[in-house]
Amino acid sequence: MKMLRLPLLLILLTCLGLLSAQPEKRGFDDGTTVTTTFKPKLMPASKLLIDPSIPKAQNSPINVDYLAQDYRWNTRKITRILPPAKHFEPGIDTSYNPNYARIGGGNLNHKLLELYMANRANSKWAYNGAFQHLSADVNGSLQDFSTNRGYISGARFFNRSSMEVRLNYGRDMNRFFAKDTIYKGDAAEIKKIGQNTGFNVLYDLKYKDRKPGFSAGFMFNNFFNNLKQSETEFGGRFGWDARFKKAATKGTLEVTNLQFRQSFNTVNQWFVDLNPRISFSKKDKALDINAGLNLSWVLRDTMDPLFYLNPFLQAEKKLEGLKMKIYGGIDGGLRRNSIRRFFESVPFTYDSIKIRNTYEQLKIFAGIKGSITDNSQFNLEFGNSTLANMPLIITNNDSIKSLQVIYDDVNNLYFMADARFSIGERIRVGATTRVNNYTAKNELQAWHLPNLTYAISAQYNLNRKFVFQVGVDGMSRRYNKVLDGPTNLEMKGFADLNCRVDYILKDMVRFWIQGNNLANMKYQTWYGYNNYRLTILGGLAASF
Repeated sequence: MKMLRLPLLLILLTCLGLLSAQPEKRGFDDGTTVTTTFKPKLMPASKLLIDPSIPKAQNSPINVDYLAQDYRWNTRKITRILPPAKHFEPGIDTSYNPNYARIGGGNLNHKLLELYMANRANSKWAYNGAFQHLSADVNGSLQDFSTNRGYISGARFFNRSSMEVRLNYGRDMNRFFAKDTIYKGDAAEIKKIGQNTGFNVLYDLKYKDRKPGFSAGFMFNNFFNNLKQSETEFGGRFGWDARFKKAATKGTLEVTNLQFRQSFNTVNQWFVDLNPRISFSKKDKALDINAGLNLSWVLRDTMDPLFYLNPFLQAEKKLEGLKMKIYGGIDGGLRRNSIRRFFESVPFTYDSIKIRNTYEQLKIFAGIKGSITDNSQFNLEFGNSTLANMPLIITNNDSIKSLQVIYDDVNNLYFMADARFSIGERIRVGATTRVNNYTAKNELQAWHLPNLTYAISAQYNLNRKFVFQVGVDGMSRRYNKVLDGPTNLEMKGFADLNCRVDYILKDMVRFWIQGNNLANMKYQTWYGYNNYRLTILGGLAASF
């Protein structure tokens, strides 16, 4: 216990001292997130020590993902509904309370409301729904936003198959507050409101007893905003899963229509994506190999069809006598861009933006991952990615300092490191960093993209009554340019310090308070748009 008191004391002193010192996934897309499907990441109830993190303020750091599959923009952590903190009930069942609600608020007129409801697990039916509202309204300024996310879904399970249906809705409001001292009287005219409604259905027949599996689905999204931009996307998907004695084959065939309209111009595109895979394992050599192709055909209006072909290879090998694996591979393919995707990822673009698809010509990566001890894990990866028509963000030469998308061929040599360890279920520590070396073909810089990002976090659980958490999120300096104007405008690096305390009452109710940007730093994620300074939120959460 004496050893555990020291980390607790350090975390408490850090939190109190800081507070007192201050004044695109490829292919099928269901439309609820920019780059991946809208599926909550469920954690085992026995491992849950804390509610999902409250999303940070409007302009959380850009995250350029290091996953092998693709790169992604993610400017805010408020567009994803995370699963609730579930509470295990020994003696009642082997599941948990499926319903959850959280309410909170804070300075800068922050408001938070979350609701997640689901049926208890059974072998025939599953249905659930979720809603989240997060907003802020800074007095005397246009620096406010509002975001709403919700979905309902249901599934019917059969012997080896299932049918799932999902409806989702999202609404975001952002204001162009880069020059809000001038435009206070015209607030209604310089905000951007976007809405998206989506629907998808999926039938999935699982592989079982040497019988092959397949899946078939349909998705639809309808997006529009008050700047007379709109987008409709629909498509079908077929997948297969067949396994043999020494190998297995899986893959998907997807056909998608994407039509968007802006500045009274309409663009209509058809995409056909075929991604076959074959995998096999050599148990005697502890080697797993997954190989295939990424093929895409694009038909745009009256233009000739474009064809993209990339090899795919990913291999993992376990190191003998160690809890580690080395891995590597090659990847590439078409990355679909659209008005809806940029609306969610780059909030301050205006009524006309350039839309081009990005083509990852080749990505090579290699790394090592695993654990040194039973309570730790790590991942080290380095690689190189070459992208044609990579989107870069600059500032328009207009009166409201809106943002614009330009494109350039960019090469990125990167290194990523991630490490985590725990002491029982009381102490958890994690750190991650990514180093990028961007080289643009025509532009002076890879505008708005950082060469360094990092995050450090520590969590301590005291007798399952108090949970203390501290962390730092940061990135290096970045650069911006103004269209037909000044260039190499510097955006300083930053380190956003955050802290959180939870008090758990009778396992089903908890009170929480968290602070972000505890150092009260003035920094920007997008040029001209300051992030929120010191932000304190708190509230009540309950499961039932």
